[in-house]
Amino acid sequence: MTEIAEEILFSSQTQPENEKLIILKRHFPNCFDKQGVFLPEKMAEALQSNGIKTEKESYSLNWLGKSYAKILKDRQPETLLAEDIEHNQKPENQNSENVLIQGDNLEVLKHLKHAYKNQIKMIYIDPPYNTGSDGFVYQDDRKFTPQQLVELGMDLEEAERVLEFTAKKSNSHSAWLTFMYPRLKVAHDLLKDDGVIFISIDDNEQAQLKLLCDEVFGEENFINIVSVNMKNIAGASGGGEDKRLKKNVESLLIYAKSYDNFPMFKNIYDYIEIGELIQHYKNEEKSWKYTSVLVNAGNANYIGSTIDGDGNEIKIFTREDYKISSVSALAKEENKTETEIYNKYSSQIFQTAMPQTSIRPRVMEKVKQLGVSNNLYSIEYIPRSGRNKGKIYEQFYKGDNFRLFAWLKDVSEKIDGVLYKKEMIGTYWDFVSETKNLTKEGGVPYPNGKKPMKLIKQLAYMVTEENDLILDFFAGSGTTGHSIMHLNTEDLGNRQFILVQINENLDSALSRMTGEAKKALENLLNILDEVGRPHYISEVTQERLIRSAKQIRSQNPDYTGDLGFKIFKTEPHFQTALNTDFDPQIDFLPKTDLNDKQLHTLLTTWRVFDGCRLPEKVQNIDLVGYTAYYCRQHLYLLASGFTSENVKALIERLDNDKDFVPERIVLFGENIDSVMQKELAQAVKTYANKKGLNNLSVLARY
Repeated sequence: MTEIAEEILFSSQTQPENEKLIILKRHFPNCFDKQGVFLPEKMAEALQSNGIKTEKESYSLNWLGKSYAKILKDRQPETLLAEDIEHNQKPENQNSENVLIQGDNLEVLKHLKHAYKNQIKMIYIDPPYNTGSDGFVYQDDRKFTPQQLVELGMDLEEAERVLEFTAKKSNSHSAWLTFMYPRLKVAHDLLKDDGVIFISIDDNEQAQLKLLCDEVFGEENFINIVSVNMKNIAGASGGGEDKRLKKNVESLLIYAKSYDNFPMFKNIYDYIEIGELIQHYKNEEKSWKYTSVLVNAGNANYIGSTIDGDGNEIKIFTREDYKISSVSALAKEENKTETEIYNKYSSQIFQTAMPQTSIRPRVMEKVKQLGVSNNLYSIEYIPRSGRNKGKIYEQFYKGDNFRLFAWLKDVSEKIDGVLYKKEMIGTYWDFVSETKNLTKEGGVPYPNGKKPMKLIKQLAYMVTEENDLILDFFAGSGTTGHSIMHLNTEDLGNRQFILVQINENLDSALSRMTGEAKKALENLLNILDEVGRPHYISEVTQERLIRSAKQIRSQNPDYTGDLGFKIFKTEPHFQTALNTDFDPQIDFLPKTDLNDKQLHTLLTTWRVFDGCRLPEKVQNIDLVGYTAYYCRQHLYLLASGFTSENVKALIERLDNDKDFVPERIVLFGENIDSVMQKELAQAVKTYANKKGLNNLSVLARY
């Protein structure tokens, strides 16, 4: 072990080096001059020498504020993370893995990236649409001078123009893009390699958002744009004196973190009861094709083999003593309804088709060579693709022209004894029926673009597994959290959610509203008053989650899953080292007497920075009267009063407790003086050398 290390966390004087720049310096050191300036022509030479084509011209999205947005993305958080201890210690919340964080979502995302990088399976966000009437303006309390931005890489004219539009609270396209860019960049880092992000948007910023996401996530990782119908034409905006068509759809952009690692969507079907569907076909005078039943497949007689395109064997059989009947004839024969026949013989019902496949002509040619004629054939082979890829599959053909059997079972599913036809959904989703009582969903009215639970549940069904983590950093009324809890009760999953919502003042929003939206917000404020909550959107989020959990418990009394949530919030820092140009090597700081709340806030912030998830348990370690905190192989010494006796107790605990195996001891340098720091570092070094430990270190953090 080396001497004690030191770091100043989240200091504006010690901004982190760009991660991509670090990677470039590590792998292409020859592409930098001795001052550390990147030389793009050297990189182009290196790529071309390895046969990689480069282009001098490219397409990109640029706007006033983009350079500033990049600076914001790379800046350290300017806040700390505090825990709502009273709420989190309630019985229904103390073991919960769900999280609600109150604060600026960019600050929160920066905190989360240390503990949740590559951990989130699904992100859903419903950001401001920038309609001009939704209240979006670019607000930024990060204080920069033009000269500071110049030092960070911007030219002076751009710096002055950017600070001008941030000061006047602009709602231009540039302002909106500046707002979204750093948030999406950090969100990208949080997604797992097989993760997916869904973003709701309307026409006002859809075109800009598509280009922005192409840049952030990569155009090659674009999946779909879905048109979501949220309004009947009668209730849609536009029309009348407007020359444009009425707007009744919103857009849902879908991007993968990596298209190559992205699995196929699951559960992407609408289910229609088979009897209802057949009746619909009759009413529309359409032809329903699945009307034949292979009642008995008969005996298989092997007649020969051919090969597929890879040279693998295809065995060919004629079928004897089989029975094929129509659904209607079988219904008469068995004195049943046709719906009952469909349910009874669901795995044996088929239609015939003439597919353009490579297998069928090979089989036909082989049968012709063998001089065989029959009315029913079957083959056995191992498909190279499709739902039966890699396993022996039996396929049937009818007649001399080899019409392929297409099975109803491949496009249907039996649920609780009832057969349903599965219709694959496309990129038009109709949710009008789900919006009729939307303001009441979750027990709280919410007048600003509330989304139906069914939509969020459908997205989660499509991409998540039972233990996945879902993030929504524009949480609003909390629909995503409610939806995930509800979904878990349906399939007994253990998905967890993280919701982020800024403390936006609803009284200010009320002054901008009119009509039904204003009435809904007034009702919402009355609800907050009834339960004694301040008038902030984050309080609405919290109240909805509580009411939703209560409702789910009452409807599912035997359910034992997680219906709680923990609350955290961003707070201004209180550390002396961050208020000065402090240098721990030369400066002296008085001891900081932290109250209990500040102590826990510092602990929460530091442990998340060190990779410990927010809901994880923190173990109190008693060192003969001095309390240390242990989480994820990190031991935190935060309070003042650390003495030689405590050092001795720590070494004894290391030696005697096999479950106590910290890899890093992090101490609060403002509260533990340099003499005790050196004594601790020497004691740990001696112990580590004695035990042959190479991964135990001490860090003084300020």
